[in-house]
This record gives sequence, structure tokens and C-alpha cells, in this order.
Amino acid sequence: MNLRKIENKVILPSMTGITKPAFRNLCIKLGAELTFSECIDVERSLINGYLTGLAVQKIYLNKINGLNGVQLIDNNADRLKKMVKIVEPYCDVLELNFGCPIGWVMRLKKGAYFSSRPNEVNKLLSKIIKCTNKPIIAKFRIDSDFNNTIKFAKICDTLGLAAIHIHIRTIEDWFCGETDPKIFREIKDKIEIPIIGNGGIKNKKDICKFLNSGCDLVSVGQSSIYNPLIFSKRICISFFCSLLHYYLVDFLENHTLLLDINKQKDGLQYKLCVRLKYVMGILSRLKRKLIS
Repeated sequence: MNLRKIENKVILPSMTGITKPAFRNLCIKLGAELTFSECIDVERSLINGYLTGLAVQKIYLNKINGLNGVQLIDNNADRLKKMVKIVEPYCDVLELNFGCPIGWVMRLKKGAYFSSRPNEVNKLLSKIIKCTNKPIIAKFRIDSDFNNTIKFAKICDTLGLAAIHIHIRTIEDWFCGETDPKIFREIKDKIEIPIIGNGGIKNKKDICKFLNSGCDLVSVGQSSIYNPLIFSKRICISFFCSLLHYYLVDFLENHTLLLDINKQKDGLQYKLCVRLKYVMGILSRLKRKLIS
């Protein structure tokens, strides 16, 4: 799979507790061609070679309408290989999480623990890529020592991964603070594989900044929770129609009730309600056309 062929250029990353099938399908309908499952801790999700019920709920592989990405996190190559064999028949892309900055995850030597240890990542990835034909993406964070980040990216490029998914903040930054996507240009000059940029993207202007700074794709996490229309190319018109439709419904419900109570079938208020119902019908059809 060539990730550069994703037309919309904006994807939905993995978010624990958020990227469930319902939310993923909503984002797909609005324009996100690739979405990722919640992060699955392989060590906790595999018992005697079988998936736990919670892991199955997180994946829900047959419920996703678009390109289906599954994100896995672990530090053991043998466990990862077993999990890959289980999920690969049902997904389009596999992503390995080397970027989670949560304390207990790092204490278990998982997630962002690897951001400053590219040599350990090399050993782990070289075993995983041999056991599957699915595209593999490595997600990691910018390290406080930028040389580690460059080395990490080069390792992924040499091993032939489908892409690297980089959160622009360091472990110390967590999920806060302003981000400067210009740093992606330095990484882009060193590798051939696609770069997916992530971190601090709030609107279309930020998306353009990331794409113009060397990213092939952009993933929007936190901002998509309250504004999933960020995946839509027709965001302004669609959002305006939805908002206007909502207020018209509220207005008409109140005024129609008032007219019924007063039993009015004539006058200015009645004529206004009739015309507004006609406008609402147009808006409703336009909204469905824009989002479908």
C-alpha cells in the first residue's frame, strides 16, 4: 500500500477511549480515509494465545468502513508476532506505538521509552517485518536529543517500513505547548519513506503548515474529538448548514407550538413559519449531500 495515494492527506490516529468504531466511521464518512483503533497492549490482550474480550471490543475489525489501521504496543517481539498473525487478516495497516509518554507505560519499557533507544527499536522491528506482508508504520516522538530521532527515522527507512508517524512534541512536552512543523523538513531530507505528522493541529491552516513542511500525511487527534468536520474538504459549508438547521428547528418548534396554542392560520408569524419550513427542507437536503 502506498500511503502517499491517500487523497485527503488527513487521517485519524489512535486515541485510547476515543477511536471506537462509531467515532471512526463518523470520521470516515466526513473524509478520513485511514483510521486507527485504540492502542492495544499486546501483553495484556493475549492470554494463552487468544485475544481478551476487551481487545476484541477495541478492534471490532468488521465494523470499520474505510482503511482499517490497528495500533499495537509492546516490547516483546515474540508476543508482537503472535498478535500480528491474529489481526493481519482483518486490517489494512499495522502501527507499532513507540511514542506513548504515559508514566506506567514507560516504566514497563514500552511506548516512548524507545524514543531515545533507536538501536533497541531496530532489533524489535527487524523481527516483526519478517512475519507479515501488511504495511507497518512506526509511531514515535521527537527526542530531546534530535540525533536519536534522525537515527530512528533512518532505521525505519532502511528496514522498509510503509511510513513513520511522528508526534512533534517530546516526552517532556507531553500533549501540551505550541509546535513547529519545520523540524519535519530536516527528517524528510534524510529518508525516502512517507512521514505522517502529528501534534498540536487545530485547524486547516495547521494542516497546510505540516504538509508544506515535509509531511506526506497529517493525523489529527484531539482536535477531531470536538470537530470531526476537520476531515471534510467542505467543512465551512457543511458546518454552517448543520448549525443553521439546528437553530431553525429550535425556532420552528417554539413558534409552531405558539401558533397551535393560539390556533392561528394567518398573519405574519404563520407565513414566516411556512417559509422557514421550506428553507429547512433545502438545508436538510444540502447537508445530506455535502456529508454523503
